[in-house]
Formats: sequence, C-alpha cells, structure tokens
Amino acid sequence: QLVQTHPNTSMVSGTGNLLVDQNSTVPSLYRYNYMSSPVTSGTNTYTLKDVLRDGTDIDNPKIINFKEGYDGAATDPISLAKYWVYTYSPATNGRSNWEHQYDNLPINRGDGYIFK
Repeated sequence: QLVQTHPNTSMVSGTGNLLVDQNSTVPSLYRYNYMSSPVTSGTNTYTLKDVLRDGTDIDNPKIINFKEGYDGAATDPISLAKYWVYTYSPATNGRSNWEHQYDNLPINRGDGYIFK
C-alpha cells in the first residue's frame, strides 16, 4: 500500500521506481499473491511481463521467466507459470468473473491481479 501523507500535489515530483518485495513466509505452489497495479505505467494498461521483476537481487531486478504449464521454478531469474495470472471483472449475469491475463494480456491501470 502506498500512502501519501501530504495534503496537496505540490510535493509530488521526480521520477524513478517504487520496488516492493513480496516473499511468502510459507512457500507453497498453491498460494496466490495479490498485487496492485503500478503507481503509474505511462499508459492506460500494463502487462505483467512489463512491470513484474525478480527482486532476489534488489540492486539488479531481473526479468521474470514466464513459462507454460502449471508450476513455477526456483531458477535464476525465477520462473512463474503464466497460467495462474488473473484479474477480477465486475459480476455479470449474477456471477463473478476471474479472467486469465497470462503474462502478456493488457490489464487496466488501477486494476490489480492475482498469481501463484
């Protein structure tokens, strides 16, 4: 969660990256992670392969290897199964919609995603 504590935008300036490291205390192939969208992506949409990085080396975040299949792997850089990336869409016809996004389908700015 990003919280700005000043009351106006006059103090908002600069460029750069905001990095957040998420590491499960109980590693599991079955655990989902919930993530939000980038603070800004420069466009109205983003893809996971464009914004998500392997932060094992915080000084040199690496591009993640998105792979086919159902399981990731502890490789260097890490490998994630692109099958398990979803976004949530508003309910239609009385039911909720979890939609596959994989690693390369556009996600609307402001929308988060889940993956495992």
